Amino acid sequence: MPSYVGVYILSFLTGLLLLLNGLGFFGLTAIHIITEYQGYGSKLHHMALGAYSLITIIAYFLTFPFADAITNPIGMVAKTIELIIVIASIRFLRAKQ
Repeated sequence: MPSYVGVYILSFLTGLLLLLNGLGFFGLTAIHIITEYQGYGSKLHHMALGAYSLITIIAYFLTFPFADAITNPIGMVAKTIELIIVIASIRFLRAKQ
């Protein structure tokens, strides 16, 4: 098997993961709109947003080798933003109690 086939497979899987990640955040936007429209408040939205962001951080470091994950500046910026989302969600949920 030629070596470029592996590159195509890896590229496809990486693109698929990015697509699924984007669809997940669109789903979270839908949850936010539905809960606000039906009057449930934003507690469910913040729980889902924090949990999903934490899952994407874990999946990122499980998918890529640690050295590659750390040296990718776009990935690290995205994971930093997601970490801020997790912290903000936790703080919001604690303030609501």
